Amino acid sequence: MKLKQFSPFNTTTIGTTLLLISGNCVSLPSILVSATSINCPTNAAPQLPKLDYTVKELQTQYPKLIAEYRSVYDSVGAIQPNNATFSNTIVPLANYDNVDPDRWMICPLFNKVHPDKNIRDACADIMDQMDKIINESYGRDDVYKVVSGFANNKELVDELSDSERRLVSRIEDRFLRNGMNFPANKRKELADITDQISRSDDQFSKCVYGFVGEALFTKGELAGLPESFFDGREMRKDKDNVTKYVVTTNATDIPAVMINARNWKTRLELQTVKDTGCEGNIVLLGKILKLRQQQAQLLGYKTFADLITSRNMVKNPANVMSFEYNMRNSLSPLAAKSLKEIKALKAEDMKKSSQSFDGTIYRSDLDYYKNIIIKQQNFNVSDQEVSQYFTLDNVIKGTFDIYQNLFGLKFVKIPNPLSIWHPDVTAYEVWDSKTTKFMGHFLMDIYARDGKYSKIPTVRTHISYQMTNGTPVYPVTTLLASFSKPSKTSPPTTLLTHPDVRYFFSSLGHILYDMCSKPKYRYEEPANIEQDFYKAPMLMFESWMYEPSILQKFAFHYKSGKPIPTDLIEKIKGTNDIVSVWQQMFRIVQGIFDMSIHNNTQNLDGLDATTTRLFSRVYKEIMMGVELGTKETWPQATYIDLVVGGEGQIYTELSAPVLAADFYSKFKEMHGEGGGLDNSKVGGRFREIIFKPGSSVDPNISARQFLGRQPENKAFINSFNL
Repeated sequence: MKLKQFSPFNTTTIGTTLLLISGNCVSLPSILVSATSINCPTNAAPQLPKLDYTVKELQTQYPKLIAEYRSVYDSVGAIQPNNATFSNTIVPLANYDNVDPDRWMICPLFNKVHPDKNIRDACADIMDQMDKIINESYGRDDVYKVVSGFANNKELVDELSDSERRLVSRIEDRFLRNGMNFPANKRKELADITDQISRSDDQFSKCVYGFVGEALFTKGELAGLPESFFDGREMRKDKDNVTKYVVTTNATDIPAVMINARNWKTRLELQTVKDTGCEGNIVLLGKILKLRQQQAQLLGYKTFADLITSRNMVKNPANVMSFEYNMRNSLSPLAAKSLKEIKALKAEDMKKSSQSFDGTIYRSDLDYYKNIIIKQQNFNVSDQEVSQYFTLDNVIKGTFDIYQNLFGLKFVKIPNPLSIWHPDVTAYEVWDSKTTKFMGHFLMDIYARDGKYSKIPTVRTHISYQMTNGTPVYPVTTLLASFSKPSKTSPPTTLLTHPDVRYFFSSLGHILYDMCSKPKYRYEEPANIEQDFYKAPMLMFESWMYEPSILQKFAFHYKSGKPIPTDLIEKIKGTNDIVSVWQQMFRIVQGIFDMSIHNNTQNLDGLDATTTRLFSRVYKEIMMGVELGTKETWPQATYIDLVVGGEGQIYTELSAPVLAADFYSKFKEMHGEGGGLDNSKVGGRFREIIFKPGSSVDPNISARQFLGRQPENKAFINSFNL
């Protein structure tokens, strides 16, 4: 067998030659010795962990893993509280070293991507068991007494570093939020409330996910829709016995009608159907809010909003409201300019149809007239036109080149990786290009197939940390997408839309957060950082995909080979700006509404009635005179984020993009000066300050350190070019 030299770096000088065969280092005669070669075993990549299991293996191994996990808590629980130390109490809980890191997090990946439904189903069951054991562990009185014993030992805690004290506080907080500092009867009361909230959330979600509203329209009322919209569409007689087309509130019909239907009454009627769904959820939401308030007060917080924000960067509800209203004030001039154009266009439309115009613009008008403005300003470009410049191979290569330069990394493809779940999956090693240290593995599962869930960009199976004995555990993260495979006809390659390109680029950037994160303890992984920070780096990376100097490095026409024209990139950017300003205004509505209903200590018994009035009031206050409709509606009843993890932190849908834009401004400042967008000058600082600590540092501190000042919204506002 012919052996190939293994090194992720180009080496030409004499040094030690290293081979990697089946995960083992092989030394060769030192005829090709290099100062930058990788010395075995320190710099040899560990073998990619096994990433394929049978149902039997999973069902056999996971009970053992759960037993291993429980044994960590058994050991800590056996310690006398006055003998608790950082090393015998906090470190085991932060690392759970007894648990095999190669298997603990496999099921969250397999449940989404494995081609075998039996394995997906088995993993769903296992994940339920894992959730139960984790929740059970943070409800153990014996373990809490030991943790509390150490956390309240001021002399020992004062000896710790800032990151260690942060770790102690966050682990103790997990127990406190289960009421472990309460007597048994009060703890039971909290558990009962939590259970009621969970069941009510499920009931709310069931209605939202199952709701599909319908409206009936004639073809004339749907003028502007393409003929393909009517192909095979159900027709039904209305109450006047007129046969009409059935149009629903599903994710396909709504945008098609809002963007294309010329008749403003058609658009308004369908929007009203959507905003009056799940009426029973109004009362249910009131019940949920009352239960959440009881939960928060039991835990010692004034409101549920205080409970949620206390664990985030923003710290309290007052800061959220200040942020939201500052954003309203900053965006209002842009929205006013856009609204003036929309009113002029609607007045012209009404005049053409011999209708009087009273100046009213409805929410259902916005998408239609934004699309008209895009066309008038010559920003209208088709996905087909743009995608001809984005072949998948070039996008992958260009993305790799940018990130390798930006963060001082080297990616090495693993040929024919063993023990993975599907032959389409590709695997890579990540190395530090300067130190030649191994950083981790990432995989890409990017083609569509039946049974695959790809609505989340990345799934990690291994977290970067050091085991207590000093052994490093390297991260393994998978990028998920559902791109089409290359066609056998023209074009003979996969072409991506610009949103696809943004998705891929930002998702790989998110993976590099895992690769470059090097916290000491397992609990300090990036995913455990404050949730109003976590999305910011990923969102920041999307900005690269609007820069001509970046895109023209890899976006070449699949036939001619010519780079994407600058004016086409400007059209893409202009389209995004026009659409985005009203999206941000509505996000402010949602954020203020969410914070208001969760920061209320009065009239809890009447919240089922007041949420509808409150939403209407907040909407009118923020949306510059754009009306919801002509009838009473209750959009909050189908707002799923209120019950699936967004409750009390919907503001992050705007705060994360604002922070992302601020971060990006630092790269832009240095662009063309030997740093910024092109290489590792600023990227190295970002990697060191933002990525490397994982969640071990308060992100308020790291953000200020990277920016050299307090975060601000100026870059986000200036990013709009209306």
